[in-house]
Amino acid sequence: MSQKYTTLVTPHSYNTTLGVVITVRKSLNRSIEVFVAEMGAKQNGDVKEICDLVVPDYGMVTAVGPQHLETFGSLSNVIDTKFEMIQAVRGNGKKGFVNGDSSNVREGMKRYPDVDYVTYGSREDNKVRIENVKSSVHGSVFDIIIDHKRYTYESKLLGMHNILNIAGAIAIAMELKMTPEQIATGVKEIKPIPHRLELKHQGDYYILDDAFNSNPTGARFALDVLNQFDSGKKIIMTPGMIELGDMDMEVHFEFGRQIAKACDFVLLIGEKKTKDIYLGLKDAGYPMDQVVVLKSVYEGFAYLSKIVTKGDVVLIENDLPDNFNE
Repeated sequence: MSQKYTTLVTPHSYNTTLGVVITVRKSLNRSIEVFVAEMGAKQNGDVKEICDLVVPDYGMVTAVGPQHLETFGSLSNVIDTKFEMIQAVRGNGKKGFVNGDSSNVREGMKRYPDVDYVTYGSREDNKVRIENVKSSVHGSVFDIIIDHKRYTYESKLLGMHNILNIAGAIAIAMELKMTPEQIATGVKEIKPIPHRLELKHQGDYYILDDAFNSNPTGARFALDVLNQFDSGKKIIMTPGMIELGDMDMEVHFEFGRQIAKACDFVLLIGEKKTKDIYLGLKDAGYPMDQVVVLKSVYEGFAYLSKIVTKGDVVLIENDLPDNFNE
């Protein structure tokens, strides 16, 4: 947006009502042409409250997954809450831009059909389609097809979840009459957010730092990126995920099975929290002598220093807060 408009974005993780209020009172003035407000939620009504404050012209739902289930209670409640934003952009030329690759998002579209939707993703029936995604240590290259026209973009970001988010942003940018050149420059200049699939050089090897906050979809995409590197060993260090509620066992078991397909060595942090990842690895027939369970991240890095070699790629997937230590 900032390639054409004077833009204000909620900083850091200011995605609560209080965070948005602070942003508005501190930074929103008459010179601002576009206000991009991230809206987070942990329970029903959270997004509606922010929408009542912001009154958005466009809404973008990037994903709906089993997050914060301990406060939401069910995935169905997550869908309804995310689509509080979509209900806020009904009529009068307003539009909802949604990740059409997500089955949960598609379910939300069925529940709330009276909205002008623009879907984006890799599925053939999306209005904005992603094709030919390629990742390397330099970033990502991909095509976007809109109205039968093909555009090629370069980004420093890695991971299909990031490409999906960029596709949604491109769709909104075109809606706001930005030129292809402005959009391409904006996409190329996006910087990785610290600890969100951020690629770092660590001497002779690489670290894929995805430690900020893990969820099942993001973790799967992170493994996909790891799988695309073609040199050295692929190592993961993870303590698992939090706030999965009743789905904790199922999600971590499947995560273990996914890891088995992508990684040459596994460092699990915390025996209790990662037991279902361990069982998923075992169920997938993974060589368990290449799995090590450690008590802390500090022990993990100490062990990592013994096994990492030139050209290896190490994925750090999540970093639990102190109150979740075993």
